[in-house]
Amino acid sequence: MSFVLDYIEFNFDGLVLAALAGPVLFRDDRAFGPGAAGYRDALCGQIGKVVQSTSESTRILSVTFEDGTRLAVPLDAAEPPGPEMAMLSARGSFIASWSKPQDTDKMK
Repeated sequence: MSFVLDYIEFNFDGLVLAALAGPVLFRDDRAFGPGAAGYRDALCGQIGKVVQSTSESTRILSVTFEDGTRLAVPLDAAEPPGPEMAMLSARGSFIASWSKPQDTDKMK
């Protein structure tokens, strides 16, 4: 895991998930979000944990670990101001990106 100026990188055996929108960690009926007390420690507590599953919807990208803890990257967050919310790469090669959902009402 790397804390960069305005995003966080999660490293999974060569895969790197860059969370440009502030991820929220759900553990033991608690939510740890950006700026909350214990946020960094909660994230660092997942170092070395095995990923059990991943999922995505139009609003959330989720990674669930073997201990039941879930990392959720909101895809509809106000920050960052650009369209990208998360990106996945492997050893420097782009794999995928997730963008903010388009507001179809604004497109009319």
